[in-house]
Amino acid sequence: MAESEIAHKRKRLVIIDGKSVFYRGYYGMPNLTTKDGTPTGGVYGFAVMALEVIKRLKPDYVCVAWDKPKTNIRKRLAIYPKYKAGRKPPPADFYTQIPLLHELLKAFGWPLYELDDYEADDIMGTLAVQATAQDIETMLITSDMDMLQLVDLHVSVYALKKGLSSIELFHPESFIEKYGILPTQFLDLKALKGDSSDNIPGVPGIGEKGALELLNTYGTLDAIYDNTALIKASLSKKLIEGKESAYMSKQLASIWFDAPLKLDLKNLDAQACEPETIRTALEKLEFKTLARQLPEYMNIKDSHIKPVERHNMKVGKLVVIDSDTALKTIDIPQSKHVVLNALCSKDRDRTPEHIILGFDNSTYDLDIAKLDTQAVLNFLQSTFVMYDTVIGYDVKASLRAVKALGLAMPTVGHDVLVGAFLLNSLIREQSLSDIAADTLDIHLDEAVSSHADVTAVIIALYKSQSSALKKYPSLEKLAHDIEWPIISVLADMESNGIQLDTHYLGLMSSQVDDLISDLEQQIYGFAETEFNISSPSQLADILFEKLQLSTTGIKKGKTAYSTAASELDKLRGSHPIIDMITQFREVSKLKNTYIDTLPKLVDESSRIHTTFNLTIAQTGRLSSTDPNLQNIPVRTELGKRIRTAFVASPGKCFVGADYSQFELRLKIPK
Repeated sequence: MAESEIAHKRKRLVIIDGKSVFYRGYYGMPNLTTKDGTPTGGVYGFAVMALEVIKRLKPDYVCVAWDKPKTNIRKRLAIYPKYKAGRKPPPADFYTQIPLLHELLKAFGWPLYELDDYEADDIMGTLAVQATAQDIETMLITSDMDMLQLVDLHVSVYALKKGLSSIELFHPESFIEKYGILPTQFLDLKALKGDSSDNIPGVPGIGEKGALELLNTYGTLDAIYDNTALIKASLSKKLIEGKESAYMSKQLASIWFDAPLKLDLKNLDAQACEPETIRTALEKLEFKTLARQLPEYMNIKDSHIKPVERHNMKVGKLVVIDSDTALKTIDIPQSKHVVLNALCSKDRDRTPEHIILGFDNSTYDLDIAKLDTQAVLNFLQSTFVMYDTVIGYDVKASLRAVKALGLAMPTVGHDVLVGAFLLNSLIREQSLSDIAADTLDIHLDEAVSSHADVTAVIIALYKSQSSALKKYPSLEKLAHDIEWPIISVLADMESNGIQLDTHYLGLMSSQVDDLISDLEQQIYGFAETEFNISSPSQLADILFEKLQLSTTGIKKGKTAYSTAASELDKLRGSHPIIDMITQFREVSKLKNTYIDTLPKLVDESSRIHTTFNLTIAQTGRLSSTDPNLQNIPVRTELGKRIRTAFVASPGKCFVGADYSQFELRLKIPK
């Protein structure tokens, strides 16, 4: 039977390096808090990462290893007093979140292990060895590369490389591909090159490249020192002088497998959890969205979810208006506000397909295609006149549709999307379903829920948010004086669009093509060959193999050194080809993103319609999407030329207001 078939049938154990993953989560989700100000970013980041790993790997057993405060490195400090010296302590709210994380782990049913004189690495190593003895496949989740010394046919390492999104899998084949040595040689590699993150000295003067060359030639640290006479004098001298440091570094970097801990598989059962306990824990942390992203075995069953009908919420009747006769029979109830929800196709400027008008006791669905247009206009106009304001979710989109019908825009009284953002600008999920779940603990499936359900939820959110805003008079004033009125203004701006000189951009595209061609020829000249400049692998081959540019400090991927912009910045001044490549990339990006793309997005009047977002930037400023017009460079000559393509209509002019110049002078009232 093949090894892959054997591995597939093995039971799976996932061991999470708790503090390592928590650290990544903390810096990946900064400033996240509960409504009362309790910081939770680290806990949320950990939960997202850990649960995603669980969903992908589907383990049979799960546990978490933790570095016990103040005692975990005591034995290693006795070996080398400077071990892990110089590390800056995390901010205070890092530590305040740890008890919250421990509570969440308890709810998940994941045991947490921490021991005096043993680091999390040692706990993970001890358990992995015991799991291997029982023919269990172990998967280690960590950002600590020391764990790579454990990689073998039973043990894989999932290394967190950057934030929460980049994970690199190490098994024997991928390890050899990356380092060019065997996993069993990794510890000797650390002994030679050291580790600045843990302040392990290694052999002074020997880096990773030199260490790998030595190991490829001699195999082991012992063999290297047995053959110092065969090594060139300058390198041999470094090795001999650093011998004590090398072996001490190897001892420091070694994972110890003698932690007083027994692998208790019954206690690690991944399926042994209580969904209600998990739900309670997530609600306490205000992670209600996360509750809907749990692995299947952790999910709350449908019987536990509170749909609109079972939340003691009043849901009015739904009346579909699909004939002119039915339109005449609508009896508009007395109400201060009307819920407006216009349903359109993807083209924002087309007439809406349905207009939904919602009240406390009834919701009317106007099927526009089946109704006389003028009759609909007369009815809506008279309806809007009857009410002070309209309310809804993302009212701006509905106002655009109303304007497309030829109606004057009604006054906005409340937008539950903007209201949710005002009360908590850190909210991540902003759909109506998410806001309803977070605020009201209501499960609303927008794909199947009736318009009457949606109306009921919007009214409930409106009442809840209005009550919450009253607790903050300044915020309530901001909503009524600025946020609600600006929605109509932005809807007008989006509907009207902005004139684009497509002929100008067409000429500019040809000129930029010539510029790109010139840059290509200069790059080919420096490289003395033609190649695909946009290919990372071909570019890496030119820079680091053909031109022999320094790779010191350059990140290396699975197959080649990185040619990302951040890495090329490290090479500025080393060769003129670097500046040429940077220019080539900048010009090509502007051409593809704006010069060639914007003309394709205009309407029949050569006007482009962007979307202005009120709930994206945490600072509250507007952002622009579909297309993004705010990121067109303003400081480069090419960026300025692109901006010239936006023109004012005859008799009109543009006004530039740079709020960044006066925002620091705003006086906040006490």
